[in-house]
Amino acid sequence: MEIIIIILIFLLLITTIQYIRYRRQIKSICRQMLFMESQETNKIISTMCQKKEILELAERINFLNDLRKKQIQEYKKKDESLKHAITSLSHDIRTPLTALSGYFQLMQESESEREHTRYAKIISGKINSLKNMLEELFTYAKLQNDNYQFDMQRENITKIVYENIFSFYEDFKEKKIEPNVEVDEKEAYVICSSEAVGRIIRNIIKNALSHGWDKVEFIAGQKEKHFFFVCRNRVQRPEEIEIEQVFTRFYKADSARRNSSTGLGLAIAKELVERMQGEIKVELLGEVFSVTVKFVLCDYCDSEAGL
Repeated sequence: MEIIIIILIFLLLITTIQYIRYRRQIKSICRQMLFMESQETNKIISTMCQKKEILELAERINFLNDLRKKQIQEYKKKDESLKHAITSLSHDIRTPLTALSGYFQLMQESESEREHTRYAKIISGKINSLKNMLEELFTYAKLQNDNYQFDMQRENITKIVYENIFSFYEDFKEKKIEPNVEVDEKEAYVICSSEAVGRIIRNIIKNALSHGWDKVEFIAGQKEKHFFFVCRNRVQRPEEIEIEQVFTRFYKADSARRNSSTGLGLAIAKELVERMQGEIKVELLGEVFSVTVKFVLCDYCDSEAGL
């Protein structure tokens, strides 16, 4: 009986010691966490107790703390990006507004009918430019909502591409560019939103008009299981283009900053393409910048896209 009592006392003593060690270690962890919360430090939770449970707890806390640091850094990066974007957009919007004000004043002061007509044309162009910028901002804002959806159905994408390319006839004529158009006349059908595909094509063409020069080429047709659309244009300063940043919102190459553009055109195009399970990529080969868009043809939609 005495031996049993001694053993019990011994076990109680060991349990008490372990409890004290656990308690001290937990207090130490809490103190370390308080320090880490109040200071910007790379310190990690350390333990004196080598028990499996304590080591696992410290490891999980260090993992979560590392994750929190990354989230804070990402938030700061996005915050800085947003501030820069707002500053850039304020300048981009203010520029056509300032020009509008100046041309309105010139038109009011002029007594020449010819000058009135010329200023009216310039003012109309500035208004359209501003309208397009605001439309792009509105579209991009809508696309940031994960619940935003558009109707998808079987559409003749060849027709959509044709119509949107030739809607820019006057724009190319004004820039004295004769685009090379090679669009396969064979009808191709994909599951898509005709409005969204139209916006994609228009944004890509606007990008070519704004930043390209001398030569623009459009190629479209069917290849294997896909319909593809390619836009190629020459650029004057290819060294200024950061190809990996082209789809980034508000990105503009240095030589393009003078243009009345939001830098959202290709970012919107990418978002729309991916929402319709398509593919989009850009390439820069020497002075030639190209954008390629691909969609799965309807004949292969059931097996390829689950539609």
